[in-house]
Amino acid sequence: MKRRCALTALLFLMAPGALAQGTAADCPDLTSSLRQVREGLDGVRLQEATSAGAEAEASLSCQTEVVNTLGLSSLFQLLGSCHLYLGDMAQAEVYFGRAVAVSPAGGIDPSLGAQVASIYEDVRSRVLSVATGSFQGQAGLQAWVDGRALPGGLPLDVASGLHLLQQRLPDGSQVNHLVRVAPGQQYRLDSAGGAPRLGGLAQTPAPAEVPAPVPTAPPPAQDPVSSSPAPAEPRQVPWGWLAGGAGAMAAGGLVMGLAAASHSSFDSTADIDELDGLRARTNVLGALGIGLEVVGLGLVGTGLALTEGGVGLQAGWTW
Repeated sequence: MKRRCALTALLFLMAPGALAQGTAADCPDLTSSLRQVREGLDGVRLQEATSAGAEAEASLSCQTEVVNTLGLSSLFQLLGSCHLYLGDMAQAEVYFGRAVAVSPAGGIDPSLGAQVASIYEDVRSRVLSVATGSFQGQAGLQAWVDGRALPGGLPLDVASGLHLLQQRLPDGSQVNHLVRVAPGQQYRLDSAGGAPRLGGLAQTPAPAEVPAPVPTAPPPAQDPVSSSPAPAEPRQVPWGWLAGGAGAMAAGGLVMGLAAASHSSFDSTADIDELDGLRARTNVLGALGIGLEVVGLGLVGTGLALTEGGVGLQAGWTW
């Protein structure tokens, strides 16, 4: 999949001012690893970017300086993007969940793409939907959780998920622990730098880092009666048109009957003048009757058309 995913700026994994002093000879430089991940995504060399990201993740436990919050969350965001583009949605969600746990309020770089941003926001909502956990150390203890200083003797609330705990010992050395915090768990730091303990007990396995999506309930079944279309309003048959047409046709028939009667008087009339009068009246009556028949047919035809089917009237019409 060819997709350009450049970051807009170089994000340092180490705390400001700490880069030059403290990387151990056998521990990879996180800034270089992060740059390789970015360049691999930029050049769509996904396997190369994923390998560089995995190397950076593995080196978190050997770092001798405090890791920056923004850089740590960016590393997990980039690793999640790599796995997403490689088609591994499950691993993508795991790394997005780690990024959210490190920086719940932080967003994701928009240059990684709209699909990445959408999935990241979905994972964020799931991670933040569960209860938080916390870390607590003793007064005078120097410790950081995901780059944030742990207040002496006070708990520091964190989102559920994987966190990087770094502790500075009295001799100046530093120990790092990756701790997975489950909802409601509180880890207490050991002043000697040992693994943090959970409620006075050794650390126990935590559930999945990213909560599964909450299944949505299916829509309630609809009442077959209520879901059926509402019946159409009754429509009136246009009786006015039909009655008018029938009346005109009846009148035309009557007039034409009169014309026929007038014509039948021809044989019994001997007077020439009277015969001419009968002929003229018959012609007028015949023409009037034909006209009335045409008008009646027009009115009836219009009425039948308005019934949308004539004699095959739609069911439900009122009469």
